[in-house]
Parts: sequence; C-alpha cells; structure tokens
Amino acid sequence: NTGQAQLSSASDLVFQNPNQWQDHKVLLNALSPGTTYYYTLSSTNANGTATTQAASFTTKQAIAISDINISFGTMSGIPVATFRWVSSAVGSTAVAFSNSDPNLEFSSGPTGIADSTTGTSHSITTGFEAGKTYYYKVMTYSGDGYGESAISTFTMPG
Repeated sequence: NTGQAQLSSASDLVFQNPNQWQDHKVLLNALSPGTTYYYTLSSTNANGTATTQAASFTTKQAIAISDINISFGTMSGIPVATFRWVSSAVGSTAVAFSNSDPNLEFSSGPTGIADSTTGTSHSITTGFEAGKTYYYKVMTYSGDGYGESAISTFTMPG
C-alpha cells in the first residue's frame, strides 16, 4: 500500500509515503493561522487506488501579544518576577523560562508556569534565583487560537 495526501491553500503540497502499510499519517508543520486548507487522501494497493472526496479544515487564529512588562520584587523573602501582557483575545496564559536554553525547547527542560484564569490582561508571578539571567516567552491560548511572544531575556536583580 502507498498513501498520498494533497493539501492546498494558496499552493498545492503533496506528501507521499510508500513505506506505510495500513495506517497513513502525515504531520503538517508551519501552517498559517486562520487559514482554510483543502485536502484529498488516496491510497493505492494491488486492487487499485481509492481517493476521498475533497474536505477542509481551518487552522486556529493567531492571538497577538503586546505590552509585555516585567516587574521585580520579593514574596516571603523570595525574589519574584511578575510578567504582565495584553492579548488580542480572551485566553489562558503561561510563561516558559530557562536559564540555560535560549530556544525554550520543552524537551530540553525549560520550566514554566500557567494560569487558568482567562481574560485579555494577563499577570503571572513566580520566583527566580537572584543574579541569574533567564530566557522567557509569554503565551496566551484558547480553544480558538494561540499566541506567544518572541523569546527575550531578563536578569533577576540581586
């Protein structure tokens, strides 16, 4: 059996995997937010080729992140940073951070903190080690979309 998926928005993309037997899977990366994609699927074996009717899906909208501000203080003697930002849509929030990984790849161990409260004005406070520099990004997500800031740095005072 061979499988093929055709996907189109502004241009056609064709993915083929002749090594799959019965379960055909295609991972699509770098899709544009808020875009409708149309696709057909086909599978070929000794009996011929079967092709689905055209279908579609729409990717979630991008959520814009703006007005990021970090303030520093202490809570019960522990140095803390408070991250504040605004999003273009209501959503839950998270901050990812690491003092060693500038790419914030979750497989390599950055930590993060999430807040399930929703709104468009966001605030998260968490403790950090004084005198260390951290990479961070803020994120807002909902059932309708996702947004994240560029990765930046800050140094905890102290």
